[in-house]
Formats: sequence, C-alpha cells, structure tokens
Amino acid sequence: MKTEGGGPTGLPLAHRPFIVSTAIWFYLYEIALPVSVVPLPPKWAANVSELRWWVPLVSIVVVTVALVRWRKAVDKRLWWGSANFLVPLLPVLGFVPFGWQQHSFVGDHHLYLSMIGASYCIAVLFELAQVVSRPWVRGLVLSAIAFYAASLPVEAFLQARVWADPVALWTRNVKTNPSSFAARNVLGASLLEAGKLHAAEGAFREALRINPTNFPSHTNLGALLLKQGKVIEAARLLRKAIKIKPDHAPACNNLGEALLREGKKSEGLKMLQKAIKLDPVAPQPYNNIGCVKLGRGELDEAERLFKRAIKLRPNAAEAHVNLGAVMMAAGRISEAYEHFRKSVQINPGFAKGCANLGIACLRLRRVSEATHHLERAVELDPGLTLARIDLGRAFEASGAVVQAIQHYEKVIEANPVDYTVHNNLGRLFMARSMWKKAEYHLRRALEIRPDLGEACKNLETVVRALEPPGPENQ
Repeated sequence: MKTEGGGPTGLPLAHRPFIVSTAIWFYLYEIALPVSVVPLPPKWAANVSELRWWVPLVSIVVVTVALVRWRKAVDKRLWWGSANFLVPLLPVLGFVPFGWQQHSFVGDHHLYLSMIGASYCIAVLFELAQVVSRPWVRGLVLSAIAFYAASLPVEAFLQARVWADPVALWTRNVKTNPSSFAARNVLGASLLEAGKLHAAEGAFREALRINPTNFPSHTNLGALLLKQGKVIEAARLLRKAIKIKPDHAPACNNLGEALLREGKKSEGLKMLQKAIKLDPVAPQPYNNIGCVKLGRGELDEAERLFKRAIKLRPNAAEAHVNLGAVMMAAGRISEAYEHFRKSVQINPGFAKGCANLGIACLRLRRVSEATHHLERAVELDPGLTLARIDLGRAFEASGAVVQAIQHYEKVIEANPVDYTVHNNLGRLFMARSMWKKAEYHLRRALEIRPDLGEACKNLETVVRALEPPGPENQ
C-alpha cells in the first residue's frame, strides 16, 4: 500500500506488537497530561533490539495478566470503561496498516471516542475513593482527581490560544516533529495565507528536502513561485507534481498558466484544457484561457470564457477585471467600469482592479474618482507602472500640473527608460515654457523610442523656442 507521499504504510508483523503497546501508553499519557498537544506527533522508528521498546510491551502484558488474575476484585464498571477506551482505538493502534501511518503511529484525534471510556473510569475511581476506609488514602485520591479536573480547563485555555493561530500551531508542531514533511507543508500553507511568502517558501522547500516525492509540497511551492513570477522553476516543480498525481486539476491549471507565461502557448493551452476536463466547474482554467484569447484579439471568445468563470465563481475578482478589459477593448466603457468596480468590491486590496477602475473612470471623465482609485492601486503595488502613468494623467486632467510633474519625476526615478513618461514631462514643461527641461525629456524619449511622433513634433517646437532671435528681430 502506497501513500500520496510515496511511502509504505505497512509495518513488519514482528514490529506491530511493539508499536501497539507503545501507542496505548502514549494515549494514556495524553489523557493524564494533555500538554503541548500537536496535530502530527513524531513518527517512531521501532527498533526491537533496544530495551526501551520492550518496556511498553512487557508492561502491557504484566498489567493484562494481573487484571485477569484478580478480575473479581476489579469493579465491573472499570472493565466497561476500559473496553470503551480500547475498542475505538483498535483500528488505529497499528494492528493493521492505514494511511495515517505515513505521518505518525499515533494521533490525538484518534482519542475522541476513547475519551468517553477514560472519563467514565476516572468517575468510577472518584466514587470508589470515597468509600476507602483509610482517610489518608481517600484524601490523596480525591485530591489527585480534583487537581486533575481543575487543571483541564486551564490546559484547554492554553492550548486553545495556540490552536487559534495556525502559524503558531504548526510552528510548534515543526519544533516537536522536525522530520515531518506534512507538518512543514501545512506550516507553509499557513504562512502563505498570512502573507509571509518568504517564510512559506522556506517551509515548502524544507518539506521537499525531507521527502522529495511528496505531492503537496511540489504543487504548493510551484503555485507560490508562480505568484512570485519565478515561472521557470514553478513550471519545473509543477511538472513533477503532475508526474506524481496526473489527475490533479489545480496543478494542471497552474502548470498551464506557467507555460503560458513562459511563452509556450500551445502546451499551456493543452494543459488548461486538461484541467477543465478533470474539473469542469473550476473557474481558473476558463479565466486563463480567456486571457490568451484576449491577447489574440478574440474578444467574443474571451468574453464567453470570462463570463463562464464568473458564473462558476461570482466573487472571482480577477475574472471581473479581465471581462472588464474585454469591454474596454470593445469600447464598452460603462460596462467595463461596472466589472472593475465589482472586482474592487470583492477584493478592496486588489491593485489590478483598482488600477483598471481608475483607467475606466478617466475614460468616463470621472477625474476625481479616477485619481482616488489610481492612488490606491499605486499604494497597493508600487510596481504598477501603467497605473503610475495614468495617475499622472489624472492629475493633468484635474488641472494639478505641478503635482503631475512631481509624480512623473518619481516614476522616472524608478524607471529611467520609460519613454511615455519622458514624453509627458516634456509636454508639460513645454506648456509652462520651461524649454530646457522640455528639451531634455523629449530627447530622452526619442533616444529610447526614435519613432515617437508626438515627441518629434514637440521637440521641433522646443528647438525653435530655444533658437536665439535672428538679426531682424534684434
């Protein structure tokens, strides 16, 4: 029997009694002292040549023989409680192989039903202690049980504080069980959800180092690298993921997207079509194929695909932005505005949505609204160059020429070879009769883009303005 990570879940028959007996004592310990509980306890490496592995087995045998020998002296209710503790655990003690054993031979979640029997036994012992003839024995037992009962809510409170924070929980689990690839993979997913991309990448890479064939770490790290723009490495990892699990639709979609961004359009489209075949109700492949169609100018087909993605997931902000882009290309600005606005309503932190909404507002001459959304887009993602340029245009449209110049100069500092911004600065300086600055920026624009007609025409005007007056004018 093989697991998703590629490891066998079975155990040699000779080792199973040792694992079973150790697991029983582990669960009894967890009931008695439920401290530092983690979702994935360490996986033991049973070595029957070591004395410590014989202690749990021998002690279980001794206790069992003693209970049978003096069974008449044991309260029948304790037998019933013990049975209710052990019977639910039988399938997961290690007598037979099962999937969880790829991670650990024990798990606290296996105790849920068995806790009923254990609690019943504690209650019976509490009752029996009250009829013990010797007062000091009765007092000792009652005090121990009372202390135990009082400590449980305290421990529950302390544990709940850790379990409420996935990053804290899985960080503790990794410290407790550093060799678990599964714990590191879940830690990576928790860090990713918390926006800690660098730490998440480290957790996924460590999970792959521990188990190079585990599927979740390949696909999770591949998706993260794709998000970071590391397309080539993402595609490599996602190919490996699909070799491990060929029918995983999200991995196929992510690989298709990576291939498209590598420029391998044909292969990427085939992988996206495979993703749709595996999961026809997943919206992302439709969205990705729609982007290809939009890039090719196939607006009707792109619109159909984006609408399909939105029908499958109405709150897909990216699909709304892409559908809005189709509308913009078709000249349907008001419709595009509504889809961009919807994307920002769904995800107010979506920089691309804010930028496109600002551009649509500019086209609709809603200058104040355009400025607001474009400033928000640049705040969310300073690397959105087009949003920065359009924000400058919004300042121009509102008459804030000085602010527009200052904004364009900041854009040039970040990207000195942006010919559009150089041209815009040249035009603004020319309008303010600042001829030398206008000449500098227009010449820079033409150095970068010699065929820029507007810059050529404006530069001619500037050169004439800088020419010294002729003798006839003196």
